Amino acid sequence: MAANPGVVPWMVLDEQGRAVEPVRRYLIDFVARYNRPGSVRSYAFDLLRWWRPVNCTMSRS
Repeated sequence: MAANPGVVPWMVLDEQGRAVEPVRRYLIDFVARYNRPGSVRSYAFDLLRWWRPVNCTMSRS
């Protein structure tokens, strides 16, 4: 996860340093609903914890 100077203040990144697309789309929508930066950060961390096992499972397939 990294701070992002763009529209979304926090972003979940993959192993290559690219934004995880489903998470990116969700956070853009979350920010568009006028949620506070602290809430965006909290959701980004939760989504990171969700993404790690999902990504690991997809890598094994």
